[in-house]
Formats: sequence, structure tokens, C-alpha cells
Amino acid sequence: DPQGCETVHTQASHTKCLCHQLATFAILAQQPRDSSMDFTGVPSVPLMIGCGIACMALLTLLAVYAAFWRFIKSERSIILLNFCLSIMASNILILVGQTQIHSKGVCMM
Repeated sequence: DPQGCETVHTQASHTKCLCHQLATFAILAQQPRDSSMDFTGVPSVPLMIGCGIACMALLTLLAVYAAFWRFIKSERSIILLNFCLSIMASNILILVGQTQIHSKGVCMM
């Protein structure tokens, strides 16, 4: 598969995937290898709390940048803002993905 993932097992309530190409954060968030197919359907609470806190910190940083933009406007600041926005977008995707764990289509994306 060119995406690096394949469906291992599918049941009415959930789909189990095996992915060969994972980003660093995906490796930290993955389920243990010995997890059974008796999945409770509860998203990873520590992961959701961590992503939520990170998003709040990034929103605070963006608010500070917006308040002081005329004083700190530079190429470096623009790069840092883009970096913060990309991290926030990835956190939001992780949070949304945690709510879509039962979707076979999302698993294969």
C-alpha cells in the first residue's frame, strides 16, 4: 500500500490497522502491540488532554504575537507563527482523529 497502512481486522464496531510509516507523535500515541480487539471505544484521555493543553498554549502564544505584532514583525516571527499554526493544526487533527476511531474510511486515509 503506498500510504503505508493496511487493514488487519474489521468488525462492526471498529477497524484495526497496521501502519509501517509513523510520525514521531503517532508512535507516542499508538496503542500497545498486545492490545486485543476488545476495544472499549474510549479515546486516549491523556493524549486528548495533552493535545488540548498544547492547543491552548499555542493559542495564547498567537494572541501575544497578535498583540505585539507591530513591535516584533520580522521574518523570524513569521516563521515561528507558521510553525505554531502547523503544530496546532496537527494537534487538532489528532483530537479529531481520536473521535473517529470507529471509521474504516478514516483508518485507511
